[in-house]
Amino acid sequence: MEYLPFQSETIVLAHEAGEVYDRLIKVIKPLESNREQMPQQEKTSSYLFNGILKEDRFTISKIIKQPENFLPLISGRIEPTSAGCIIFLKYRMFFSTNLFLGFWSVVTFLMTLLFVISYSNYLYATVCLGFGIANYSIAIANFNAQIKQSKRLLHKVLD
Repeated sequence: MEYLPFQSETIVLAHEAGEVYDRLIKVIKPLESNREQMPQQEKTSSYLFNGILKEDRFTISKIIKQPENFLPLISGRIEPTSAGCIIFLKYRMFFSTNLFLGFWSVVTFLMTLLFVISYSNYLYATVCLGFGIANYSIAIANFNAQIKQSKRLLHKVLD
């Protein structure tokens, strides 16, 4: 299990960079601000991701039907090679999720210090620290589970 809210991955493909771009453009629903730059899509195509796709870079997230707080934001860079292409991927949490995780980690740590230093109440300090560790562990576990789903979907598109 990863303990930090980001991961990176490198994918080596035998497909040319242009073919990878064509595969991605079929499954990425462009954001409203980027819609005029993208060519018209077929009405029957099914989108799997939301995001922005440029010629050699993309930033996407999986399309969801219900709220997923720990959904990863996937940033990728496509590098052409003589035998295909290499895709460099970074999976990270959305800003608001990082803010949530950081806020509650700091709050529980400060409460732990408050109970230890000011009140010498080690039971309450331990409970606060336990809640902070549990909150962080659950968040990271959910994030890693969402990464697995997004990776599986992206690999299915690229292979």
